[in-house]
Amino acid sequence: MRGTQSRRAGLALMILGGLAAIVGFIGVLNTGEDDGADTVGAIVPDASDDGSASAFDAVEPPSTEVVAASTIQTASTTQAATTTQAATTSAVATTSIAISTTTVATPIQEVETAEQFVDDVLVIGLRSGELAELFDRLHPEVLSVYGADACRAYLPTVVDPDLVVIVDEVGQPEQWDWPTEGTLISIDEAIPVAVSLTAKGQTVMQELHLVDIDSKLRWFTDCGEPTSDDGSNP
Repeated sequence: MRGTQSRRAGLALMILGGLAAIVGFIGVLNTGEDDGADTVGAIVPDASDDGSASAFDAVEPPSTEVVAASTIQTASTTQAATTTQAATTSAVATTSIAISTTTVATPIQEVETAEQFVDDVLVIGLRSGELAELFDRLHPEVLSVYGADACRAYLPTVVDPDLVVIVDEVGQPEQWDWPTEGTLISIDEAIPVAVSLTAKGQTVMQELHLVDIDSKLRWFTDCGEPTSDDGSNP
């Protein structure tokens, strides 16, 4: 009887010891959670302490989103400003080009035709006796061979109020050897002009030669005796 009671008492003590161990383990767990909470609370920086940033501030999601938005806004503003500046520069360049290409048209001086020379200078001068223009239109080689005095003296001798000159054909400019006083003088860009000439009641076919000098045609004729080396007529 007494042995049975002893076994029951030992079993009860074992149960109580087990309960005490379980309670102690739960207490230890609660203490660890409190310490962890305190530890976490201790490492979170307090923004109200000194206002300085910490390493955690740079990686917090809200800050990252704000920085990204700011960066996007700055990039968009910069791109818009660049686009506006490029458009303004392009407009200025286009305006400058438009202004620089505006030019004043220069009148083109028309070259006198063979028909105009024959009708307005040769025929009018020899009919009227007004020979100043006809003299001025003599080719420089004519004056070089005969001299100005000989040509001034010659022109009045061929004046004819009834003179008629009709242009039959005008050729292309070519090199021409002018035969004068037993020699040939080479003339460049001479225009051959075939005419029908009626003077003093007679009609003959002749070929004139004209040269364009400064848009004015010059002509050739035989002024009589050529000048000597000292410039005088023999």
